Amino acid sequence: MKPGSGELTSNEVIVSNPKDIGRLFQKSKFGQTRSNNSLHLTLIESMFLIEEQKLNVYLENKKIRFDEMVSHATKLDPSFEEKFVVFRDLRKRGIQVQTSKDPLFTFYCEKKDEETLEKLTYFIMVISEREIPSIFNLKKMIQHATDTKGLLRLAIVDEEGDITYYELEIVAPQGINHNHTYNPIKGILLSNRVVIFDELTCDRLYKNEFFGKPFGDGLQLSLVEALYLIKKEMLHCVLPSNNNVLSISSFTDHVAKYQQDIFLRYPVFSDLRSKGLIVKTGFKFGTHFRAYQKSPFKSHAEYLIHTIDNTYETQWSEISRAVRLAHAVNKFLLFALIEHEKITPTYLNIARIRP
Repeated sequence: MKPGSGELTSNEVIVSNPKDIGRLFQKSKFGQTRSNNSLHLTLIESMFLIEEQKLNVYLENKKIRFDEMVSHATKLDPSFEEKFVVFRDLRKRGIQVQTSKDPLFTFYCEKKDEETLEKLTYFIMVISEREIPSIFNLKKMIQHATDTKGLLRLAIVDEEGDITYYELEIVAPQGINHNHTYNPIKGILLSNRVVIFDELTCDRLYKNEFFGKPFGDGLQLSLVEALYLIKKEMLHCVLPSNNNVLSISSFTDHVAKYQQDIFLRYPVFSDLRSKGLIVKTGFKFGTHFRAYQKSPFKSHAEYLIHTIDNTYETQWSEISRAVRLAHAVNKFLLFALIEHEKITPTYLNIARIRP
C-alpha cells in the first residue's frame, strides 16, 4: 500500500488527505482529528509510521529522512528516544497506545478485562533505568491514575533499549489470624533479642501467635516482636544484670543503639498484625518482613514487605532485583510507605507484567 503523506510543523505532523486520515485514524487510532478535516500526529506516531513505511513526511516539499526526524524530535524532547521505543513496542504488540493528554503520564491505552469484559484504561509512564525512583512520587501517580479511573503501568527502558513493564497499585493486605491477649511475662533483654522462659506462655506465643523461635526451654523474640508485646502489655523486660523492669522509653533507648530502623519498621509490623497477618523477618529475601495470611506451619508467606519513608530513593536495578526475586518465590512485593504525618502505612504492590 502506498504510504500516506504529512507536513511537518514544529512539534507535529499534519495529514490532510481524507483517505490517509481514514486509514490512520479510523482504522488504527493514530493522531487526533481537527475541525478543518485534518489529522494531527505526534512526532512519536509519525516516526513509527515512517519506520513502518506507512507515512512520508515533508517539510516545504522536501521529504524528511528518519534520522532527520530523530534529530528534530530529540531537540524538542531529550527523552524522545525512550518514549519512541516503548510506543513502537506496544504498537507492534497490537496495543493501540496513544499519547496521554494528562502531562503526568506518557501514553494510555484501553483494553477489555478478559474475565469481566469491563473496559480498563491503563496509564503508561516511560522512565529511563537511570532515573532515581521515589516511592512517594509513585504513590501519588497511582492515586492520580485511580482518581481518573485508570491503572498505572511503568515502562522502564534500560541502556540497551530493552523494556521492562511494571504494574503498580495500592493494596490492603489481609490475613485470617486472630490476636489473643495473655498475662504479662518477664523477658530478658539481650543486645538484639529478648528471651523468655515461661513454658506455658512460650508455648502459646509460638504455637498460637507464631511469635519468636524456640530457644532451649524458652523462646527468643526479635526486638520488633518484643516491642509489640510490651506495647500490648504482655511482656516486661529486664536486663541480665538485674531484675528491674524496663520502661518503654528505656527499652526503646536500648533498641535504638542496635537497630535504629526499628521505629520505621514497627508501625508496619503492628499494622500487619492488626490485619490478621503473621509477620516474620524477610532477611532471607532481602526485605524487612515476610507475611503469612494463614498459619506459617501450614502455608508459605504470601507477601514480602519492605518498609520505607517518604524520603526513600533507590535505583531501578534494585527494584528490578526485588521484584524478580519475589516473583521467583511466588510472593507479592509490597513497599510499606510510612509518611511522617500519617500513622497507617500505605502498601504499594509492584509487579512485573507482560502488556
